[in-house]
Amino acid sequence: MVNIKNWDNWTEKQRVVYDLYYNQKLTQKVISYRLKISQQAVSKLIKKINKNSVVREKITGGCISKGMVTQRGLYKIWRIEAMSFNVKPYYFYPRYAKKMKEIGNYSIPHKNWRIFLHEKIVRIQLKEGVSFRHLEKDAALKAAEDDFNRFLYFASNKYGFEYEKEGRISISCNNMEIEQEGSEFAKGYIKESGETMLNIRDNNGKICFFIDRSKSDEHGYKGKDAYSHSEVLEPYIKDFLYYNPLNNSQITMRINDIVNALEKMTKVIEEMKHE
Repeated sequence: MVNIKNWDNWTEKQRVVYDLYYNQKLTQKVISYRLKISQQAVSKLIKKINKNSVVREKITGGCISKGMVTQRGLYKIWRIEAMSFNVKPYYFYPRYAKKMKEIGNYSIPHKNWRIFLHEKIVRIQLKEGVSFRHLEKDAALKAAEDDFNRFLYFASNKYGFEYEKEGRISISCNNMEIEQEGSEFAKGYIKESGETMLNIRDNNGKICFFIDRSKSDEHGYKGKDAYSHSEVLEPYIKDFLYYNPLNNSQITMRINDIVNALEKMTKVIEEMKHE
């Protein structure tokens, strides 16, 4: 087992590397690629993390081995996953049709993504179980976008299609999920309601916001407009979480109190005028 010391004093990068290396079991090379830092820098961060950990060794079959690191409960980690895009190329090379006929309806996996070749569009989706994480939501999204753009450039050259013309690109997002692990808002929901799940659906019946405490404290947004939904709702969530705003009935009561107070003040002022 590993006990974490001085967690609150860790840097942002140390926490992210800890999560990627110990919880997601990614290699130093993959972490280096994800965070756009050298593998040597990743190694140094892991050494610093280990210095901040107390390791209890256990003896198994005469050999000394370190126990698996348990998840310490990372808080407020944003996760981007389940991304899917449609790309409408303006030109296809002959090798594209050949490859499309060869693979049929199957996808071609490559690193974090899968690509589907169709007659008029190219569909690209993130592999199941792959996610991009960061303490900041915008940074997590930026990492996902950068990785997608790198793959799109690679795929267009390998399979033979052009997706940019005169600075214009036709790409639509079909799906995206934005989730926050360690959400205090989700934790508070089960405390107040006793429920572990909450789904809020849009006018079309699709889930756009959810709370899931069956595995961890998290709340999130689903669908192609997940990011815009989060931008609209997050301020309200934070308002309820940190500032405990009044509900509608309480606001009505306060307004009535203010109106009554103003009426009394007005009456007193009028009486003073006539004295």
